[in-house]
Amino acid sequence: MFYIKSRFPFILICMSLLSCSFNPQVTNNIKDQTYISKSNIEINSRGYPKKLNVFYLDSKPEDFIEGIYVNFFLTKKQFAYVPELLFVNLLDSKDCKRLEIEKDSYSIIYLNDKNLKKLTLDCLSKIKKSSGIVINFSKNNFSIEGDYKILLVERIKTIKDLTSYARENGSMKTIIIDDESTNDKEAIKNLWEVSGGKVIATATLNNQSESQKLLSRVLLLEQSEIRKRKLSRKIGLPLENKIRRRQDVDSFIISTNLENARNLRPAFEYNFAKLLPVYFIPSWNSDEVFKDKEHDLERSVIADMPLILKSKIEPSSLNKVKKSRKFAAGYDAFELAILLNNEVDIEYLGMMGFISNKSKDLRLQTLRAEVIEGKFKYLNYSD
Repeated sequence: MFYIKSRFPFILICMSLLSCSFNPQVTNNIKDQTYISKSNIEINSRGYPKKLNVFYLDSKPEDFIEGIYVNFFLTKKQFAYVPELLFVNLLDSKDCKRLEIEKDSYSIIYLNDKNLKKLTLDCLSKIKKSSGIVINFSKNNFSIEGDYKILLVERIKTIKDLTSYARENGSMKTIIIDDESTNDKEAIKNLWEVSGGKVIATATLNNQSESQKLLSRVLLLEQSEIRKRKLSRKIGLPLENKIRRRQDVDSFIISTNLENARNLRPAFEYNFAKLLPVYFIPSWNSDEVFKDKEHDLERSVIADMPLILKSKIEPSSLNKVKKSRKFAAGYDAFELAILLNNEVDIEYLGMMGFISNKSKDLRLQTLRAEVIEGKFKYLNYSD
């Protein structure tokens, strides 16, 4: 458990990121090309919590905490709002025992551990005395007494949004490929079939060198070669075999890490499948980042957080930050703490996506983009 107070000599990276002057441009139109923007609100620091409690359940929380830090300094520079920050590791029972919640404080709870049972009753009983927001990456349902807004951040929701987009754009018969980092081809298959689509085949890519072999199998290229050899033997003449793509497939869905996707997409074109749409959901279990130009993913439609997809950020100094989903969560958590203490209804262009609170809890819409000539062409947020 540690505190950050108003004059704490902070992390150098935060100061270097924010040293440039900036003039935030805010838009409520999600079709604009700026997909991440600092909120343009009037802050009266007297009416805001003087202390923000940041509770985290994550064995590797460094990027999340850095995201909190960066937005803390950005807000300090823009609005002169400087709350005291209290960081509490929910995996540390000693932190919970020492914890005392002040009545006028506000809390951010960040969950990124599959086993929520690690949360002790002692911790929960103290946390519920406050109000705040919950950022839940944990893949488990979480509820808490008190005045809390919950934002559920699920990769499966991103997959569902992208498969719905594929169906709306005419894809019906698909091949699904995952890898060991995602292991979710059956979940995607269920989503596709529930939407009325047909899954022609599923496959798992175990390593990069197998991409051509895997595609030969799912595209039935080996069967075409066998038929050619049999016919050649029957007529006693050599035959030239022009490979044709499967006629019962109209799309591919790739759920792999970034490097595997880069190997698969060119292999599709080589195997005469270049006319088929490719929908790609990157693994969240990887620190890989997109390149400035992704020619190996040409014409793939990708769904992910705006920060990961390198969308335009205001202020522009934030373009230097680490492209990490945990960083995005920390940055947005701090921003949401400000917004929810300022406005009843919010529409926020965050690093994780477009966040609103039209319902009881918070709603996240991730971004879609198509790779055209190596560059991302943004297709708007999921519905």
